Amino acid sequence: MTIWLSPLVWLMNWLSYLNGSSHRTTNWTSFSGQETRGQLDFAAKFTAKQSPAVLAKGILAMLAWDETATLKGIQIPTLIITSSHDKLTVPAASRHMVAVRPNAELVEVAPAGHPGFLERSTSYDSAIAAFVEKCAGARSKKEHSVASM
Repeated sequence: MTIWLSPLVWLMNWLSYLNGSSHRTTNWTSFSGQETRGQLDFAAKFTAKQSPAVLAKGILAMLAWDETATLKGIQIPTLIITSSHDKLTVPAASRHMVAVRPNAELVEVAPAGHPGFLERSTSYDSAIAAFVEKCAGARSKKEHSVASM
């Protein structure tokens, strides 16, 4: 129905943004309570700007999408970052991926919600930088040992 009624849903989303109700919904579904007003407004406006038809099609596709078998086949070091208060991509899913994945590392950022990269950008940046440094160091050591042979 959302796809068929997309223009009407889009209008309703903008009305929700303008009257503030989308801010409340976005706050409850996405954030941990540590967000700034600017971050909340950015996320609420981002939602209003999205095409309802495209979003609905994406949600329908996710219902049938399962790449669990693919996880075991990934052979490169992988960093999985989760947020402690994420209601959309729950931390348990990230913990499962780490348990199944060889060479996977988990960082849980707290407190943070679904857009944890907005709420706790410094924590995300630090985790990524440390992971890259660790991978680059391991690669350098491997190249050095191969060169010495």
